[in-house]
Amino acid sequence: MSNSYVDGKVREAILAAKGSRANAQKLLMAWAAEDPDLLRGIAQPFLKAIAAAAIERAARPASNAASPAGARSGGGAGGARPSASGLSRDALESLLDRLGRDDDRSEERR
Repeated sequence: MSNSYVDGKVREAILAAKGSRANAQKLLMAWAAEDPDLLRGIAQPFLKAIAAAAIERAARPASNAASPAGARSGGGAGGARPSASGLSRDALESLLDRLGRDDDRSEERR
């Protein structure tokens, strides 16, 4: 996906939110949840860090995996604490899971 598509959607979100960055972010996240190309374009620059975090999480000892979600995320219930991107861990994992499924479907179509 080209940067111009993502940049255009970002500008569109800012205009629709009348300049409110918080509202533009929410709008862009909602669009990305429904638009695999937009999600992929937004996530691409951060994919290495996302993959490293997924590997780190999978490599943790089994005892950490069995601990309550609040202890793992450092507070809140179920990983609800926002990450640096503004998404909660659960929301980010859900989006990445959907992105992976969309990639599998696009491979099947080829």
